[in-house]
Amino acid sequence: MFNKFGGNIYLIGFMASGKSTIGPLLAKKMKRPFLDTDEWIEVETGLSIAEFFQKYGEAEFRRKENNCIRKIAEINAMVIAVGGGAVINPANWLRLKQSGITIYLKCPVQEIIKRVNKDSSRPLLTGDESQKADRIRNLFLEREPFYEMADITIECQPNDIPETTVKRIIEKLEVTL
Repeated sequence: MFNKFGGNIYLIGFMASGKSTIGPLLAKKMKRPFLDTDEWIEVETGLSIAEFFQKYGEAEFRRKENNCIRKIAEINAMVIAVGGGAVINPANWLRLKQSGITIYLKCPVQEIIKRVNKDSSRPLLTGDESQKADRIRNLFLEREPFYEMADITIECQPNDIPETTVKRIIEKLEVTL
């Protein structure tokens, strides 16, 4: 049934929740193209997200991200990993909801902290290492109400393997669509 759904499948959630890992696997299983909004911006600008933030700042990044989502919402039948902060913009949220189904990959904040500590390329988390966990918690609390508005929520556990998460997403899609 879900393969007849022509809209996009949007994976949303906090940074390091698994969107960029789960997305390609889900797309392959559903026989759909995969797109990552952060990768789109990197290709379009020729800069990594961290470099773009450093050179132009968060406001300009959000403008680029908004334009990216506007373009993507016009395309159909894709699996798309959406940047963690994109959903706090009401216009982005409306575009996602109108052009597809949103799936929140809900990962425990402690697991996010653990994953982020292994990755130094997160531009919103640069600076004092001792305060990184607090910044993550605060950002998570700020964004979580937006993530909770998703059509489907998938609870991700620290020991889940990506294929198991994909299977759970497909099961939920079959019930929802």
